[in-house]
Amino acid sequence: MLNGARPGVTAPVSPTATSPEARPYRLRWGTIFAVWSLPALVASYATYVAAETQGHAIPFWRALAMQCPGWFVWVPLTPAVFALARRFPVERRPGMRAIAAHFSLMMLSAVLYTTVFVWSSMVFRPSPLTLSRATVASVFVGSMVMTLVLYAATLATSLVLDDARRDRERDRRTLELEAQL
Repeated sequence: MLNGARPGVTAPVSPTATSPEARPYRLRWGTIFAVWSLPALVASYATYVAAETQGHAIPFWRALAMQCPGWFVWVPLTPAVFALARRFPVERRPGMRAIAAHFSLMMLSAVLYTTVFVWSSMVFRPSPLTLSRATVASVFVGSMVMTLVLYAATLATSLVLDDARRDRERDRRTLELEAQL
């Protein structure tokens, strides 16, 4: 017997780097892409219908090309938000570092969205969009509320998935301990 271990009782094994217990959750790019495709398709359809009702019908592919790139900015941002949530947890009273980190990523998200959305609108709009400071500022200010909501929803999803993983792990450990009795 080593270290006072009792015969027939195995010590809990620490998780390895590749075990499910060691990684908080595994994001799959296909899942992330599918999740962000839903609002992209809804926004594209809204653009298509709005153009139709205003008497400026556009092909649906053009509505997709105008809307999807902005939404798909969130595909690579999602793992970044999840990682930041692990590194700087949002608690009841988050510290200034956590607030600054999340605010910085949220602002970066707004800048990326605005840049991509303005570019796709310039390229794919049937009528040319003139690029001006006023246009960019208008889109940026208009996208701030949406960015805040999307960032908060992504952060909340991260927290929920993390809690679910911890619950599953706690249940697994409980079952292992019960089996040892």
